[in-house]
Amino acid sequence: MLHTYERTDLFDKAVSAARRRARSERANHDQELAVVDAGITRAEDAIERYLSAFETGMLSETQCGKRLEGLATKVRDLRVRREELLAAMEQAKASAPGADEIAVMRRHIEHALTDGSVPARKALLQAFVHEIRVEGRDRVVPWFRVPGGAEPKVRTLARSAPPAGAGPVLRRVVRLSQRLFLP
Repeated sequence: MLHTYERTDLFDKAVSAARRRARSERANHDQELAVVDAGITRAEDAIERYLSAFETGMLSETQCGKRLEGLATKVRDLRVRREELLAAMEQAKASAPGADEIAVMRRHIEHALTDGSVPARKALLQAFVHEIRVEGRDRVVPWFRVPGGAEPKVRTLARSAPPAGAGPVLRRVVRLSQRLFLP
């Protein structure tokens, strides 16, 4: 991980690739966002109709209860998808961290790895490593979160946090050209 943070060019390349991908997918995201918004509106309107029918006594609680639960679940799922689409669309505005920011993060990472407690190290890895893909006995490919651009989407341990300087991360994870080879 420290080696990756020495290569500032990787951040520029990764963020540029993410921006290109986000721009190329923009039309599809716009269309899907319109469909999702319409679905939310329809489901919320249906909820209101069921509630009005219940309030006027036209439907009993048992008649509309399960349907209302289903509609509420649908609205929740559509809102989650809406947030995912908005986050993906924001990637077109993402920017790579500057060399100074990367240097600060590298120092914090190095400090946490060498002097940090086990919970601090775990929080650090959760903050920066998105996924580890094992492609074979001799090939492991880490996928890192790239700092810069958007609000954090990082889960931290209770009573622990990523080291200072971990900063915001892109909502979409990009692959850095870092490879780990196991013995």
